[in-house]
Amino acid sequence: MTEKQLVFQQDFTPLRLPGSEGVVVAQCTRAGNFVWITGQTGHTFDGMLVGAGDAGAQARQACDNLKALMEMAGGSLGDIVRVVTHVTDRGFRDAVYPVMREYFGEPVPCGTGLVVEGLAREEMLVEIDAWAFIDDEDTQKSLVRSKHLGPTRMTGTAGMAAQVYRAGNHVYIQGQTAYTLDGALVGVGDPAAQARQACENIEALMEAAGGSLGDLVRVVTYVTDSAHRLAAYPVIESYLGDPLPCGTGLVVPGLAREELLVEIDAWGFIDDDRVSKTVVRTQDLAPLAMPGSTGRAVQCCRAGNHVYIQGQTAFTLDGELIGIGDAAAQARQACENIKALIEMAGGGLGDVVRIIVYVTDRAHRMAVYPMIRQYFDALWPCGTGIVVKGLAREELLVEIDAWGFIDDPS
Repeated sequence: MTEKQLVFQQDFTPLRLPGSEGVVVAQCTRAGNFVWITGQTGHTFDGMLVGAGDAGAQARQACDNLKALMEMAGGSLGDIVRVVTHVTDRGFRDAVYPVMREYFGEPVPCGTGLVVEGLAREEMLVEIDAWAFIDDEDTQKSLVRSKHLGPTRMTGTAGMAAQVYRAGNHVYIQGQTAYTLDGALVGVGDPAAQARQACENIEALMEAAGGSLGDLVRVVTYVTDSAHRLAAYPVIESYLGDPLPCGTGLVVPGLAREELLVEIDAWGFIDDDRVSKTVVRTQDLAPLAMPGSTGRAVQCCRAGNHVYIQGQTAFTLDGELIGIGDAAAQARQACENIKALIEMAGGGLGDVVRIIVYVTDRAHRMAVYPMIRQYFDALWPCGTGIVVKGLAREELLVEIDAWGFIDDPS
C-alpha cells in the first residue's frame, strides 16, 4: 500500500507573505519513494527571514531547510533529483550557485535556473524548488547522464551536473536550452533554433533513459519575451506531437545567460508491464488564441498513482476566457479546473501534493491566495509562489500548476 504522509507543516502567517495570513502549508510530503517539498527561501522554520540583501545567505538557509526536510522524510540531499532555482537578479547567481554546490556536491541534481520578476516578498532574493526520490530495496534511482558545466560559462556554475535521472518509471530531466548536450551554444538570437536544440536534447535524454518523447507527461516552457512563442511553440509541437503533454508556458525576465531565449523543463513516465500512463482529458488549443499554440494538448494524465495536470488559468476546460482584469476570478476558475481534472483522474483536491502559483504582479497575491485557500482549506499543499513577466496571453494574470498523488485503495 502506498499512501501520502505529511512530514512537516508550517503556519506561514509569521512570514508576512501577501495574501497568506492564516495559511498552514505542507512543507514536506512523502508517498512511497517520492518526496515533495515547498519552495525553500531565506525563511527559517520559525518564520524569520535571514540574510537581508544577501542572496548567498538566503541560499544557505534554503539549503539548510532542504537538508532538514529531507532528513525528516527519511532521506538526504543526495536523494534530490531535480531543482529549480529562482533568483530575482541574474547577478545573484554568483553568490547562490556556489552555496548550492557546497550542499549538493557533484553532480548537482538536474536543474533549471530562472531569473524571475519577484518572489512572495520584495526582500526575498532566491527560492529553490526540489523533487526527490528515496531508494528502497526494490527501486533505486540511476544517474543516466551528467555533464561538466564549465563550457557553458553560466554565471556561478561549475563542476558536474546531472542531465537525466531515472527513478523507477519516472524520468527527471535537466532544463534544456540552446546548449547541445556537450555544451556548445547554438541559435544565438534565434528562438526557433534554440527550441529545436532543446527538443533534440530532450529526445536524446529520454532515449538514454529507455523511453521516447511519447513518454513525456509534463513540460514547462520558459521564454524571455512573449514574442518568442510564435517562433518556439510550432517547433516544440513538431517534436512533442499531438496531443502535447500537459504543459505550462511562462515569460520570465531571463535565463542563466543573456543569450538564452528558451528553456524547457520535462518530466517523463515510461510504462512497464505493471503500470501505464493514461490520458484523462485533452483540449483543442486553437480557441485559446495563445501565440504559437495549435493542435491538442493533454489537460490531465494519470500515471500509476501520479496525476499530471496542465497549468490552469482563467480559461474554462472548454476554452472560454473569464475574469478579465479580475485576479480572484481567474484563480477561482483555475482551482475549479484543477478540482474537476483530478476528480476525472479518480482523486480529489486532497490528493494534490504540489502547486506552483504564478502571478504577473505581486499585488495580485492579495486577491489570489485567499481564493486558493478556499479550495485547500486547512492545509495548503507543498507550494511555491512566483511573480513572472507574463503568461501565454496578456489577459492572463494567474496560472496554477498542480501535481497529484492518489493513494492506493485501502
